Amino acid sequence: LNAGVPNVRQTMETASLLYVSHALLELLLGALKLRGRYAHERGKYREPRSAMYTRHHGCSLLSLSMLGALIWMRGLVDLEAGAIASACLALMHGGAVASFVIAWVQGAIPFVKVIVPHAPFALGFTWHVIAHPYAPALLKWATLVTPATGSQMG
Repeated sequence: LNAGVPNVRQTMETASLLYVSHALLELLLGALKLRGRYAHERGKYREPRSAMYTRHHGCSLLSLSMLGALIWMRGLVDLEAGAIASACLALMHGGAVASFVIAWVQGAIPFVKVIVPHAPFALGFTWHVIAHPYAPALLKWATLVTPATGSQMG
């Protein structure tokens, strides 16, 4: 065996920890947003439309929590479904980091918000996709999808 190179079992155990921590954090943050306001906002009242969007965000986080929890609880982390879920979660968290970088450059948020909580999950789920036994099949599929039509070729 290669010294210093994690084996598949170690990789999947680490991925399971990633999924559990993600599910728990999204559950907590999603539930908090159901109040209709963000933690950084002062006061208890928000315009109904603004509160609606915050609650919508909370429900989105709860769905991400549920996705991760189901992948983990059903033992799918090391199967193709785990690779697909990790690709989706990497994209979501990577997109959040990109959005936060723009806000940081504009002076709207402190740099720490760029890093926490999305960057570790973006990196973790990206790592899981790359290290996953199904990565070659997932990457092959991605090259078969044409950007113009979204249909599979081949």
